[in-house]
Amino acid sequence: MPVDRTIPVLIVEPHETIVVLVERMLRELGFEKVQRASDSTSAWEMLQQAAQTLVIADLHLQPSNGLQLLRMIRADQKLRRCPFLIMAETLTADEALAVKQAGVDGLMLKPFKPDALEPKLAAALRNTGRSRVTDVGATRKAHFALGRRHQYLPG
Repeated sequence: MPVDRTIPVLIVEPHETIVVLVERMLRELGFEKVQRASDSTSAWEMLQQAAQTLVIADLHLQPSNGLQLLRMIRADQKLRRCPFLIMAETLTADEALAVKQAGVDGLMLKPFKPDALEPKLAAALRNTGRSRVTDVGATRKAHFALGRRHQYLPG
């Protein structure tokens, strides 16, 4: 199945150098609609106003990390099917398990090359229609970490 290169991509990464490299890789792969956010709060605000977006986020973001952002997205009715990739320089077994349980579509260790990114993107975009189950309690904590409570959260 061919990759839909028209989908908007949001890179959530605090380090400008990495953003530039990932954006360049995406453009080389044919993605034209690339946006940037340097933190999870900005990313969340952008996602609330955007159509379906592929998110590529660093695990160790501030003020909330990539796992918390992922949980918020999976809990949001409008965004829950959004493809989501996590990238990290280091990844513990507990972190890998947590992001997997939260419904991540792919993990990438930095640094990575375009030929490693493309299959991850293809897999994430194939998973767009599948339903995901998340831990509502953990999702609620992620929302509070951003200083917000959203009415669509159960309970």
